[in-house]
Amino acid sequence: MSKFQKAMVWLGLTDAEDDDESYDDFENTGSRRARHYRPDSSASQAPQRVQVSQAPQELSREERDNIRHLVNERRIPTASSDYAGPDRHGSMDARPQEPRVGFVKPVPAEKPKLHLSQPLRFSDVQEIGDRFKERQLVLVDMAELPKDLSRRIIDFCAGSTYALEGRIEKLSEAVLLLSPANVELSPQDKDKLLERLRSRTDNQ
Repeated sequence: MSKFQKAMVWLGLTDAEDDDESYDDFENTGSRRARHYRPDSSASQAPQRVQVSQAPQELSREERDNIRHLVNERRIPTASSDYAGPDRHGSMDARPQEPRVGFVKPVPAEKPKLHLSQPLRFSDVQEIGDRFKERQLVLVDMAELPKDLSRRIIDFCAGSTYALEGRIEKLSEAVLLLSPANVELSPQDKDKLLERLRSRTDNQ
């Protein structure tokens, strides 16, 4: 039995019986040759079968070390051994990248337009309603109107702001401010509107 056959038997990859088949083949071949051979009358005894011990021979320590070395070289690498860590050539960074934070620049809201209305008759309220439906600030000056006409105009403005979910404010005794929904002026802006209205009235 060769060293390789001993190693196969020691690893459990084959049985000693498989190695004995070669001896059986040898005996079968010998038996076929015996048919053509005419033995002498004196040689009447049948050939005795040679018994081969099936117990494998003990391997030396050096042979076992060589076998382990060969097995380790032929061992299939596992999934964990295939990973070689980060790329040595630096083609990819294995560190997790931080998410990019985008900065959104706020767009300033467009200031609503301001329309000054100085009605002289009740039919002038049509212009007030049209401007307000266009989401414009409407400043109504009723300083030159009689009280009865002023009340009718105030009622119309109140109904318009209610229908369009706006707001009506009284800046003075004869001045109204109609603001569309989601539009609000600061007290300083309201004071500036009154100043502009007075300066315009004085220049007329």
